[in-house]
Amino acid sequence: MGEVTISNVFGIKSFNKQKVFDTPFGKRRVDLYSEKEKLIIEVKSGYARSRAFIRKQIKKDAYIVKNNPKITKAVWILFRGGTKPLIDYLKKYHIEYIDMEYDLIKSEENIKNPIIINADD
Repeated sequence: MGEVTISNVFGIKSFNKQKVFDTPFGKRRVDLYSEKEKLIIEVKSGYARSRAFIRKQIKKDAYIVKNNPKITKAVWILFRGGTKPLIDYLKKYHIEYIDMEYDLIKSEENIKNPIIINADD
């Protein structure tokens, strides 16, 4: 599902899975990586909460975007939504996200045109 959404939303046809990056906070294994688009993507299939492990992933992603010239953007896809503290943390580190709330989608039209919420909003 994540790959289909990424393909539809970003127009990315090829990407690598499970790319590992080194950061001062430890290694970061991202779910998807597009070298051409300079993009890393994290997919959360369940309802995402602000836990220590997830906050550390966000800090690592922010570091990668800021310090790796091969990456210009990190996007998190939250299929079943996320808590307000998690969303606030993503915004704090300028990580873009798509809050799909997949369980609440009532029409196929919503899937074709998901709302992308920028960290700068």
